Amino acid sequence: MSLEESWSQAVRAAAKRLWSVDLEGAVLEPPTDPKFGDATCNVAMRLAKQLKKPPRAIADELAAELRKAGLPHLAKVDVAGAGFVNLTAAPEVHQEEVKRILEEGANYGRSKLGAGRKVLVEHCSANPTGPLHIAHGRQAAVGDSLANLLDFAGFKVHREFYINDTGNQIEMLGKSILWRMGGDPNPPDENAYKGEYIKTIADEIKAQGRPFSPEEIKQVGKDRLLEAIKKDLEMFRVRYDTWTSEESLHKSGKVDEVLNFFTSWGLTYTKDGATYLKTTDHGDAEDKPIVKADGQFVYRLPDMAYHRDKYARGYDILIDLWGPDHHAHIATMKAGMKALNFNLAPIDQV
Repeated sequence: MSLEESWSQAVRAAAKRLWSVDLEGAVLEPPTDPKFGDATCNVAMRLAKQLKKPPRAIADELAAELRKAGLPHLAKVDVAGAGFVNLTAAPEVHQEEVKRILEEGANYGRSKLGAGRKVLVEHCSANPTGPLHIAHGRQAAVGDSLANLLDFAGFKVHREFYINDTGNQIEMLGKSILWRMGGDPNPPDENAYKGEYIKTIADEIKAQGRPFSPEEIKQVGKDRLLEAIKKDLEMFRVRYDTWTSEESLHKSGKVDEVLNFFTSWGLTYTKDGATYLKTTDHGDAEDKPIVKADGQFVYRLPDMAYHRDKYARGYDILIDLWGPDHHAHIATMKAGMKALNFNLAPIDQV
């Protein structure tokens, strides 16, 4: 038991003996100034109305009770201000802590809070359609730091990068490279990728001196950009345990399985040729399309299949770090997971 826990228990026990009060929540906190000792207690202010006594009088009673209790490693108890009870540790406490820091080194502070629970942290997950930018750097820094903290707190952490390597953006990547391989100064689409990196990939393909199919061009583009993303993240000292491909999710049939689940349970309907999921039944602002009128999947359907796959892999906690443009996606994903019968009672967002 830590010193904080021992002293906190003593404060609660003293309040129970003195006033038959069960204290809830934290009872100790770090003082605002070291001159007030090592821990301070504002219980007197919290109990003044209930006990109908001045906080200072309550603090005096509590301090006297704590002195009698003989708390471990306690040098003195003082009352200050309106009714703060300040506790000062004996010098050997700090001496022992310094010794422990030197002995444990980089493992100092590691805890067993997580009790080995499995956590999947998926973060950054930039599309392989261009170089990383500053927002990706922020996501990578926050995601990797969070994963490290969870690991230090005793959780079994798995770090994952989800590769969006199929769909409209990848089709546009292929068209953009093909455009740069030709002589037309006008891009094929207003959404075409126009960065210099596209020309670099196009020149690399042309230098091979053989014809490339549109599929091959897309594949070269994806491979080169994913390689650059991995290199940048490695230089940033951000590591991943797995790189999961959206394309492989499609090929495995897992996206079709989710669609079949939704349709077989009557959770979808057709509107203007598109298939909609009844996400409003689970708190979303409006029902969302999951299959377009031309039969192509909307991005949210494979995202739901991906999260179902995460659950199936046996993780206790799933953490997603998304970009700033994903706020509207949160409610839809929650609704999709609830429609798949997953209990999201503890889910939260920041």
